[in-house]
Amino acid sequence: MSHPRAPVLLLMCGVAFAGKTTLARRIASRCGHHRISLAEILGQGPSLDLAPAQWERAADEAARQIDRLLGHGHDVVLDDSNASRVRRDRLRAVARHQDAKCLLVYLPLTLEQGLQRLAADRVEHARPDVSEPLYRDHVARFEPPAADEPALWFLPGEDALQWVGLHEHALRVGSDNPSSPSQRQAT
Repeated sequence: MSHPRAPVLLLMCGVAFAGKTTLARRIASRCGHHRISLAEILGQGPSLDLAPAQWERAADEAARQIDRLLGHGHDVVLDDSNASRVRRDRLRAVARHQDAKCLLVYLPLTLEQGLQRLAADRVEHARPDVSEPLYRDHVARFEPPAADEPALWFLPGEDALQWVGLHEHALRVGSDNPSSPSQRQAT
């Protein structure tokens, strides 16, 4: 008798402008994951200057949606920075509650790279403007995954469509696929 595959929760993890939304959309499109976006729950584009209570309400709603979808056997990708270990652990607990696998998809970005993308966005007006001091504070507060948090890494300059194709199996089954050339250990 075969057992159904456990659902998968993918947690996007990275600072603003790292490419999380682009990659999350590619994963959802190619792999069939339900995409949950905190920015969409908030009813606006991504913003770093919201009150902590607003973010917390959106995070609570995202956790409820994730719990419900995983409980029905659906795979989910959470499009958010997941900037703290506490938040990531909370979401891992939701996955465990539903006997789902959980995997981080980490998009590392240096402050300099982020500031370049911020400047480019000011020309393109693709998202709400972020002041440089607010962005610097966001990057300074971000907690990268620790060594005990296995993650697939999506590096700056990688093509999202090719990357998803290369890692499709791991994304569908929630494996960190340690043999993957794009998988690194956090330091």
